[in-house]
Amino acid sequence: MTKALRPPNPRAGGFSLVELLVVIGIISLVAATALPNILGFMRGAKIRAAQNAVATALQRARSTSIGKNTQMGVTFVIQDNSTFWIHTEDSIAGVTGGNVGFTRQGVNFATPVAALSTRYTLPQGVEFASTAADCPGVPGFAGGQASLRFDRYGQVALPGTIVAGVTYPAVILNGGSTTVNRIYTPAGDMSICLIDRKTRLGSLVQVARSGRIVRR
Repeated sequence: MTKALRPPNPRAGGFSLVELLVVIGIISLVAATALPNILGFMRGAKIRAAQNAVATALQRARSTSIGKNTQMGVTFVIQDNSTFWIHTEDSIAGVTGGNVGFTRQGVNFATPVAALSTRYTLPQGVEFASTAADCPGVPGFAGGQASLRFDRYGQVALPGTIVAGVTYPAVILNGGSTTVNRIYTPAGDMSICLIDRKTRLGSLVQVARSGRIVRR
């Protein structure tokens, strides 16, 4: 007995045109809704990376100062608008001269001592803010200091200042090294502002006198 062959089902092989149009419409709607958020995230990627780099370096300086029980301290030093250093000021046996631990070591940007100094560079286009216009989130912002020093307790002092009769020695700059003042140091928390010159987006890292580091 021979069975009659059924004609093929026209819908068995895929979707109808109407179904495809509906799917495309949904995808387009989702993309249109998400695109501004994606673009905003991408625009802010550089400034967030710069903020993380500065905050992480500051935390490293603080941890090193505490962990090594430094006598002279560990400094965060701003060389120029996009370059900064973490520098251990203690002398080290077999590496530097002087009384080990108690002879303050200078930083040389041209020929740094690897055991003491680490160089960092901000992402391209991102700079340390220098004026209040570049840092609207901090009223009265003005770069008045080029460095911060963490002591062995993790607390912060300002090199080259006198506070309550206590003198905090300046960072020693060797080999013609120069710095720029980009740290705002009012009576409260100290502020380091960053700005992306292309997008005009900014970010802020603040350091309390106790050594606490906060991203804002």
